[in-house]
Amino acid sequence: MRNLIMILAMMAGLFSGMTVLADGNEDDPTPTAPSVGRRGATMNDNPVTEDGTCAFEWAFAAGDTEACPEGVPMEGEMVMQRFEYGYMIWVQPNDLIYVIHNTAESPRWFATPDPYVIGTPERDFSFNAEPQPPQTSQPRLGFGALWREDDATRARIGWAVQGWEAVYDGRLQRGTDGTIYIDEPGGGVFVLMPGAEDWKLYSTR
Repeated sequence: MRNLIMILAMMAGLFSGMTVLADGNEDDPTPTAPSVGRRGATMNDNPVTEDGTCAFEWAFAAGDTEACPEGVPMEGEMVMQRFEYGYMIWVQPNDLIYVIHNTAESPRWFATPDPYVIGTPERDFSFNAEPQPPQTSQPRLGFGALWREDDATRARIGWAVQGWEAVYDGRLQRGTDGTIYIDEPGGGVFVLMPGAEDWKLYSTR
């Protein structure tokens, strides 16, 4: 019994000197490999090296920013749909919907989590908040859920002018100044300016 008490006391002393560095998911047996950029830098490294150069390469040539990339680009499935007055883009790697407005009011764009709940109807055909213009459709899934629930966004971006979304593999990369670059399915690049003040769509063809 005395030996057991001594062992427990020693273990308590060891654990009291440990610092929890992160709350990892111990149930996930698959380790996450670091993303490697220029000079072997990883996403945990400073995006600017000691000599003032960028630690990561830009994956996009378009744009006006002189900032460095925060890291290598996210890559994965993306979905885009055109609306009367803008676009919606869903980015699978971060599960965000980017709403981009053609109208001049601020903000010109914003990002929000995908609100769609799996198992619920893709569209709500009983929805009739406003008269539907000809040659338009109600968006579905996450775009539709956001569009129906957010009156201000719906009024500002209008109805979908594409009957179906464009699904494609794309990239998203963010700069240290907050500029965001997102691939467009036709080969272009959306550049979302910091502070949601403006955006541009560049053609790379």
